[in-house]
Amino acid sequence: MVVGKIVLAEVPPLALVLVRVSLGALALVVGRRFLASVPEISRRDLPKLALLALLALLALLALLALLGVVINQTFFFLGLARTSPVHATLIQQTISPMTLALSLALGRERFSAGRVAGIAIAFVGAVSLVARGGVDFSSSEFVGDAFVLLNAASYAVFLVLSPGTMVRLGSVTVSAAMFTIGTICLLPVALPSVLATDFRAVSTGAWAGIAYIVAFPTVTAYLLNAWALARAAPSLVSAYIFFQPFIAIGLDMAVRGTRIGLDTIVPGALILAGVAVAAIASKRTGQRRRPDTA
Repeated sequence: MVVGKIVLAEVPPLALVLVRVSLGALALVVGRRFLASVPEISRRDLPKLALLALLALLALLALLALLGVVINQTFFFLGLARTSPVHATLIQQTISPMTLALSLALGRERFSAGRVAGIAIAFVGAVSLVARGGVDFSSSEFVGDAFVLLNAASYAVFLVLSPGTMVRLGSVTVSAAMFTIGTICLLPVALPSVLATDFRAVSTGAWAGIAYIVAFPTVTAYLLNAWALARAAPSLVSAYIFFQPFIAIGLDMAVRGTRIGLDTIVPGALILAGVAVAAIASKRTGQRRRPDTA
């Protein structure tokens, strides 16, 4: 959040979205050659490569790309440009409850009191951690807050709809395809902003921020999430988002020497306990998937 806000001071939101997604796509497509083993296609599988099946697959990947990349990333940066990192982090904690509710409503997961309780505990901890200094949702930031909420909702839907595809095609393959399709979708909207941006005037610090955003919150985070979605229930995968503010505060302590107090220890303990309860409940109810191969 903080790095994104710093970069947005010099780079327009749509330009940053296209840079992030296109560089992420390039990294994932190249990385797939080294990280994924592509299975051989036997003759009995050739009928599956018929035109209709291919179109259906492309349509599914396009839907995942729109939800998980285009809508998600666009509204995140449009929202972050209009609201504070604290607001954005707080609103993003709704991803896990929304994912669980949608999974249960669509019958993608079986109800588990332990999983619901774990996510509720972690949610309280995350909200307490982010809001410990007080939060004022003023009307001036309403539009930005609404955009971040749309970002969270689109990602929750993506988490619920994507696991089956991750298992069938492989997490690296799906991630690379999503970012490639996402780049194509973003070009008509974001390219004018990119062309209007004088990247020669962008500071070294902002370029470092862009590199960080592409490497970690984009490529690494999406690969880890995709890998997890091929192996665990969407609600459990989304629960790890609660660690986001916990890690941010830990980095702040390491870099700036910020002191840790009870207002950090107690919410942090709730997050750890809640995610642990959700993970144990998922294991007991058999919410696991077979590992992917590509």
